[in-house]
Amino acid sequence: MWYCKVTSHIGWLAVYHNLSTEGYLKNNLSDIELELIYNYTMKEEDANFVRPGSITVYAGYEADAERNILVDETLRWSDVDFYITPGNRGIAVRLLFRYIKGYRDPHGKLRFDPQRTFTFLPTKTTRYHLDLAFILTGLAFQRGLFGPEFPTIESLHLCKTFQLPKVDRVNAHPILLQSTKGDTLFETKAMKTAGLNARLKTTLLTLGFVQRFTMYSFRRTAIIETRQNEGTEEARELATHAPGTTSIYAYDNIGNSDKDITAVRLGEPGVAREEIRRLFNQALQVKADIESSFENGPVMVSGLRREMDEFVRSSCDTDEACQTVGKAYEAFIKELVIMKRGEDISKQQIRRAIDSLSIADEEKINLHTKLDELQRTNKAVRKEATKKFIKKFKETKIQEIVKSTTIAEVEARMGAKGHLGRRPREVQKHLIGLVNSLDKDDHGEDSSLVNEEVEEEALRDPREESEAWKDLPEKVVLESEEPDNETERSTLKDRLTHLAAFIKAGEGTFLLPENATLPTVPITTPGPSTVASRALESSNSQRVSNSPGTTFQCHLCFLDWTAPAEKKQKIYRNIELDRHLSTDYHSRLSILKRIAENEQRLQGSGKLACQICDDAQFATPFKLVDHMNKVHGYN
Repeated sequence: MWYCKVTSHIGWLAVYHNLSTEGYLKNNLSDIELELIYNYTMKEEDANFVRPGSITVYAGYEADAERNILVDETLRWSDVDFYITPGNRGIAVRLLFRYIKGYRDPHGKLRFDPQRTFTFLPTKTTRYHLDLAFILTGLAFQRGLFGPEFPTIESLHLCKTFQLPKVDRVNAHPILLQSTKGDTLFETKAMKTAGLNARLKTTLLTLGFVQRFTMYSFRRTAIIETRQNEGTEEARELATHAPGTTSIYAYDNIGNSDKDITAVRLGEPGVAREEIRRLFNQALQVKADIESSFENGPVMVSGLRREMDEFVRSSCDTDEACQTVGKAYEAFIKELVIMKRGEDISKQQIRRAIDSLSIADEEKINLHTKLDELQRTNKAVRKEATKKFIKKFKETKIQEIVKSTTIAEVEARMGAKGHLGRRPREVQKHLIGLVNSLDKDDHGEDSSLVNEEVEEEALRDPREESEAWKDLPEKVVLESEEPDNETERSTLKDRLTHLAAFIKAGEGTFLLPENATLPTVPITTPGPSTVASRALESSNSQRVSNSPGTTFQCHLCFLDWTAPAEKKQKIYRNIELDRHLSTDYHSRLSILKRIAENEQRLQGSGKLACQICDDAQFATPFKLVDHMNKVHGYN
């Protein structure tokens, strides 16, 4: 969206100033274009990136005595009302947002009302971390908004009035407060917009989200989801866009691209939008964009692969060399059956049958050696036969395609009219390319001759998961807004328990008066008794945070089983974590190097083998990683 806006602005400037309108690639922009992009982007941000100003102090909206503006324009407790819900489900919240539109023009405000009220009822589930009413209630109780007549959170829910009373002094305070470099907050100073995204970043890092998010990206997501679920008008109301404007389309550029229009027009049950987005996922279209378009066409990739597998399998069964090694293998099994006195032996239990024989160990070793030779011979013969028959299948199939000289014949073979705009030769070239792109990595082995140990290992760990995932459930069930299970429904007792825990977690935080002098040394973390004594000694009572809000652990290191224990337990400051994540420590090559180092350490000595090249041997992990990067493109 930004690039389209900037490009159109550059084109307008070129026409207005009689400059060249020749198009440039994005990577060939000159200093002039880059300067225009930067300046225009800053102006667009100043004009549009002001929605966080509804909850914080935006630039130009501070208190200004010269203009007779006595308070900052930000979200305060006076904008929030708390209500006891019927049925005693909990406390509901009504929130008044004052949308800042980028100006303090009294005439402009007359044309458009920038205020909207939103109602947040208590959630019916136990997902309290997503319940704004839950969070605001706990935060207000911490700040002392409800007064001393409600000493506990339980007494607050037993209030006899529908609307909860508030203390006037705290009611005028901002909700989001400005902080020092630590976790100490100013009691009456509102957070500025410049610090909002920075604080959001540290919060997301604490929760393990390393992606870049901003408040504006959350707003955009909310607008898109509301428009898809509730309609354009509801989305416009949520965004507080002026009626008759087209601003909504600048936010939701997805539109109907993920909607089943056929079902909508015909009034039929359609495919969910999530399924359509998954269907057209870019990762699913890498091999052939028409693979899933037709089901019965023999020239489609999936149909070709099935046809080729059947051709190779039947050809190998009738091949003389394959029959010879197969008879030798069957003779070996019959010999074991005689030794087991007629007991049936499957191909997957041959080695177990050999170990269970009442014969000398030397004879067992000879039988295992003979079995290994038979398996190697069978594998080599079938691999060569598979290559030969794959080549023969491709040649035959290409000859059949070349004979299709008209587009009608090609379309008849495909079972659909999907290429009317192409010439026959182009279609033939496309189909020949599909034939040549068939995979052949899955062929060359007889699946019936898999070693017993390999099969048992595959059954024991079919998904090849790491040890850390062994105890995870097979299927994760997300809680819905209306859970069917009664035990998952939110109860008042459960809600009060979580509210008490939420309030207790923030007991050690803050508060500094606005005119307080900050200490010149870093604030330490005293015990509860020290905090109480300081509160008695100081007229300006301070409460210092007990939580290490400015230190983090790297969650990628914690989840990386190749990382050493000291890395998993290391504590970073915010800038140190940024520096750590900007390195290549978590790249694929670094992880491969650590795996090779661990393997060499377990071996004690010897060379490292490449898992792709059978004969490659390397003395150091560095040489192995360099080989994987240069030869196999592992990066």
